[in-house]
Amino acid sequence: MQANRKGRRGKLQAACKRVPRLGSMLLEVLVSAAILVATTGVVSQVATSIFRLNAETHRVQLACDELRNQMERLLSVESRKELDSALANLQITSELETWLPLGTLEGEVDSDELGIRIELAINWQRVAEAEPLRLIGWITNEWRENGDESASDRREPK
Repeated sequence: MQANRKGRRGKLQAACKRVPRLGSMLLEVLVSAAILVATTGVVSQVATSIFRLNAETHRVQLACDELRNQMERLLSVESRKELDSALANLQITSELETWLPLGTLEGEVDSDELGIRIELAINWQRVAEAEPLRLIGWITNEWRENGDESASDRREPK
């Protein structure tokens, strides 16, 4: 019976001989390296895009803060002459000139039945063409026609 077992085992081992796999491991390594390089390329492109998007988002936030600060300053002027003078001298603050390359700040005043409307627009050099950011504010009580009434006079109830 033992002889019979040895005979079977020998036949089984002979039938299950290992087929030589020369070069297949090298092929697996090359495929893995190609997949790794492709994945690294995609991840680096995505990371670069996210970095640029975060930088542009930061610039937009800074521009919005600049518009808000300038509008607050313009809404606090005492007369129409001061407002016109302040609008003529609008400039981006020096701290933002490095963050907003070729930045421009423009403003205009329009009067209608709702009061005096101030519109500010800020723009800078961006990668893609984009509309300037705009902020609109209203002075609800107009200055009188002779022009030099103080802000406290125009805020008193009638």
